[in-house]
Amino acid sequence: VGGGNVWNDTLFSVRMTKWTKSGALLWNLRIKYNYDTWIYGISSYLDTIYAVGFTSDTTLTDYGTIWKISPNGTLLNTKIINFPSSYLRDIHIDSLGNIFIAGYFWNNRYKAIFSKYDRDLNEVWTVIDSSNYHNYGMSIRTYKDGSVYFLKEGWDSAITPNWKWYLSKLNGWTIQINPSTVDNQASKIDITNDGDIISVGHFWTSHYNWWITLYDNSGNYVWGVSYGLNGVSDMAKDVKYKNGYIYTVGW
Repeated sequence: VGGGNVWNDTLFSVRMTKWTKSGALLWNLRIKYNYDTWIYGISSYLDTIYAVGFTSDTTLTDYGTIWKISPNGTLLNTKIINFPSSYLRDIHIDSLGNIFIAGYFWNNRYKAIFSKYDRDLNEVWTVIDSSNYHNYGMSIRTYKDGSVYFLKEGWDSAITPNWKWYLSKLNGWTIQINPSTVDNQASKIDITNDGDIISVGHFWTSHYNWWITLYDNSGNYVWGVSYGLNGVSDMAKDVKYKNGYIYTVGW
C-alpha cells in the first residue's frame, strides 16, 4: 500500500493505492475535502491501514489527522486531533495494534507532540514537549519490551540560532545528537532486534551531510557515520532496519 498527495487546481488531497507484487492496481482511494489535505506517514495492522498528516478547516487552520482504511480501500474512520495548527509527521504500530504518532502544533511556539491511540483511534496518552523553544516531533518507535522512543528537532533564534536534534526514551533519558556541529536536523528512527536505536538526519558544515547514528537502549553512544558528496548538500529522510542491515533514503 502506498500514499501520497494530489494537486488539483488550488487544493492538495490525499491519494492511497494498493498494488499486487506483480504491479496490478487493486484499489485507489482519494481523500478529498474542500481544503488542503496532506499525508506524511502510513502503516498497517492485520491488513487495516492507518495514515497520518493534516487537513485544513473552513478557517484554513491545519489540524493533525489520522485516517483508518479497510483492506479493500474503504475509509473507516477519521480522527482530527484537538490542537490547531498541528501536523502529524510519523506513525508506528506495535505488535498489539497500538498506534503511536509524532508531530507538532502551534501554541505561542511550536511544540512536539507524541501520542498513543488504540485501533479505534481512541487516545490513550499524549506527551507534549515543555521546552522553551520551538520543537518538532519527527519520529516515534517502540521496542518489544514496551519502551517508547521519540525523535525531535528544535530551535529558537532568541535562545539558540541553530537546529538541535534530540533522541529520548519515554520516562527515561534525552540525548542531544551530534552537538559539536552547527545545525542538526532530525528525520526518522528505527529499532534493531536488540533494542538499539538508529536515527538519521543531516547536519550543516559548509553544506548538509547525512548523519546516521546508533545508541543502545540505555542511551549510550555506539557509533555515528557522516555520509555525503563533497560540496553537495545531502539530506537523510528515512531509515529501516531489516535482517541485520540498516537501509537509508534521502537526497
